[in-house]
Amino acid sequence: MKKLLSLLLLSAGIVILSTGACFGQTAEAWFQSPLNEEQGVPLAPTLVVKTQLKIATSCITFEYPDVAESVYDNPHDPSVVIIPKMLADSLADSLWRFFAEPGTFSVTDDNTLEFTPLSPLAPNTSYLACIKNLCVIDTTTPGDHDTLMVGDTYICFNTVEPLHELMATNIGPPVGCDGKVFAAFNRDLSSPTTGLGDIISIEKVDDIQMLNNEIT
Repeated sequence: MKKLLSLLLLSAGIVILSTGACFGQTAEAWFQSPLNEEQGVPLAPTLVVKTQLKIATSCITFEYPDVAESVYDNPHDPSVVIIPKMLADSLADSLWRFFAEPGTFSVTDDNTLEFTPLSPLAPNTSYLACIKNLCVIDTTTPGDHDTLMVGDTYICFNTVEPLHELMATNIGPPVGCDGKVFAAFNRDLSSPTTGLGDIISIEKVDDIQMLNNEIT
């Protein structure tokens, strides 16, 4: 009798596990772009999130934060959080939403969510991005479909270096044959040339004309 009861319990367990495997789905989401540890991300990126199951659009914080319901009144996190990594490391993740980059969301298909920050990111900065408040619909379940919360997913990326800016130069008045020309930039140059040619070029002037206080 005990052997028969054990066999029945074992069979029941197998049926339960099989049913869970057949009808249960894992709520997964990941960043398609940018990738984790990606370097040189543009300052105006569009973050692309992919999901295995259909996105529940009713759960997306499309207007986060909006005028009617500010970030301090909304208990929910934005669907995608972008925050400087140095700041994220110093705060509890429950506080990230107060410092998250505001932006716009768009669902391009059932399994793709895009987020674009409203303002450019800081150059040469490490950012943390997180899928924080996103739900999907398990259409494989019989009857009413289950809505599942996606687990938090994190990546880090680094933005591009700032553009070169000319900070100081003596270029302006004509320079004599023995003179020196210098130009100081806001950060190091990797090369004296660019795809458009030399950064500084000097041309010989054969004829100098003076008119009042002007030299041409």
